[in-house]
Amino acid sequence: MADKNKMPHLPPVPLAKKEEAAGPFPAVKFVSVWVLSTSFLYTLVYAMNRLFDTTPSPCDPCIPLTDADAAKVDALANGMMWCAAPQAAAAALALWLLPCRRRWMWLVRRALAYAALAAAIVSHLMYTSAVRVVLAADPWNFSFMIPCSIAILTFADGDLLSFLALLLPVDLE
Repeated sequence: MADKNKMPHLPPVPLAKKEEAAGPFPAVKFVSVWVLSTSFLYTLVYAMNRLFDTTPSPCDPCIPLTDADAAKVDALANGMMWCAAPQAAAAALALWLLPCRRRWMWLVRRALAYAALAAAIVSHLMYTSAVRVVLAADPWNFSFMIPCSIAILTFADGDLLSFLALLLPVDLE
């Protein structure tokens, strides 16, 4: 009779887990990765162009450029290379600094992300200017115009999204 009064052993009922709220958008990480990728890409293209071609410009060697235009494009390409180093350094440092709740560290990371993005925007504007110089020499070269236009639009979109990501109001990252 004692066995009838005992309740059978039942497994515990699993409780539904609450969905955790997503943390703040990692704007500094997003911007730093964008800036590092464009800096690395340009450095790689510049090095390959210097290694396999005698022209130091991002131009097609079949496009006839005057000496003045070639000098402009060369100066813009070198300027882009000079912008690639500080933008990569600022982005890498912003990624390297660990996110924490200290206000000053948060401000330093965001300031580095802004500096890296500013250098990237200047570099992308130099690329756009170099493409304009080349297209002024040969406006009907579609094999050069289409990829460069896609690159310019990609740079503009990435820069705009990065800037808007940094403007998002977030708590300490």
